[in-house]
Amino acid sequence: MQAICDYVHQRLTFGYQHASATRTAWDGFREQRGVCRTSPTSPITLCRCMNIPARYCTGYLGDIGIPPVPDPMDFSAWFEVYLDGRW
Repeated sequence: MQAICDYVHQRLTFGYQHASATRTAWDGFREQRGVCRTSPTSPITLCRCMNIPARYCTGYLGDIGIPPVPDPMDFSAWFEVYLDGRW
């Protein structure tokens, strides 16, 4: 699991300018760039190839306890894996 996370972190560049309504997991992997809602797809795919159950999760920054701002918030994404009997 750690090797998969390290591989993805070393390979993908995060940047809001990389957002696209049509970006696929393959696009992000091939272009080596993405945003939080596209970046989890690579480790999910790699985990599932290794028979490690993985799922895509979404939420808003406000869900993690940052101070509220008057600007519209964008959603965030991450992934979870099922290890040792729990997510």
